Amino acid sequence: MANKKSKKEPFQWERFLAAKRRAKISITKLGSKDDGIGWSEKTIRRAKADGKISPEILEALAKRLDIDPDYLRGKYDHFYDLIADGFEEKQREIYLKKMLDPGRYPYYIGANQIKLYEGYMNGILMLHGISNHQYDELSPEKRKAFQIDIEGAVGAVIEKYFECDGRGQSGIPDLYSLEAQIECYEPDQPEEPDAGAFFGYKDRFSEREYNDK
Repeated sequence: MANKKSKKEPFQWERFLAAKRRAKISITKLGSKDDGIGWSEKTIRRAKADGKISPEILEALAKRLDIDPDYLRGKYDHFYDLIADGFEEKQREIYLKKMLDPGRYPYYIGANQIKLYEGYMNGILMLHGISNHQYDELSPEKRKAFQIDIEGAVGAVIEKYFECDGRGQSGIPDLYSLEAQIECYEPDQPEEPDAGAFFGYKDRFSEREYNDK
């Protein structure tokens, strides 16, 4: 019987280097047994050429670098590239630099974000007298549309009352990022989202003045 091999994951080398710099560790040290992940430097560097990496090594790197595995997969590049499509060159550069800062994506965020969102949705339903059973009976398309509508409404209200986020960033640059993630999310077969799906988000963002402070 042939050995089963884990399907390789996408690996974004540029994001890996950004996370490595933030962690202040060399690739050589990452490949060591003492303070690294237990896989050789050669194995890590092979992922650069392949653009793919085994799930085991990806997880080990993410833990050691204290970075969300999705950041190393390039998931956030995908979201924010689509959002920034159509921005002026300087605005796009500033926006992507802020949104793809590895400090925004600690390791714990991946699993915790899912749990937090599930609790958030359950709370919205419960507080408005809608049962989970009613929600579960909606088709996947309607559940997704419901989530997008909720995020659009919440974002608009937050935007009305607040001029900056908790870190003092003017314009709340990631205000609609959750809406964007919901737009892109395809649990069974992730596909390249249609660029037009982000039109509403980009239009709202472009109406605000974006300052690089």
